[in-house]
Amino acid sequence: MASDNYLVGSSTSAFSVSDLRVGFWPLIATIGLGFAVLVPSGLANEWAVHLVGMQRATAMPWMPIYINHVTMLVAALVIIGLLSKARFADYGLRWPKGKSYVVAALAWGLFSGT
Repeated sequence: MASDNYLVGSSTSAFSVSDLRVGFWPLIATIGLGFAVLVPSGLANEWAVHLVGMQRATAMPWMPIYINHVTMLVAALVIIGLLSKARFADYGLRWPKGKSYVVAALAWGLFSGT
């Protein structure tokens, strides 16, 4: 059967990465940036569970997870700000040019109650 001989990176694969060479320091920097986002969010998650109590956090798990995700967002924005010298538009963080549908999206969200 042809699917038994499927190789990742072959000419029939849907996604292929070939001749990729990653240096040691870029790999370490990537891992470090990942930890720079994950460690504060984990600490915020622990703080939120401690604040609301384990029983309530188990009953409503969205509460500590919300704090966790907000912390990851803030940490990522701080890192982007530091690395880009506050030029957030270089990383795609800018308002859309021309017609924006933000007001329509907010109105539909308020109308549907979500």
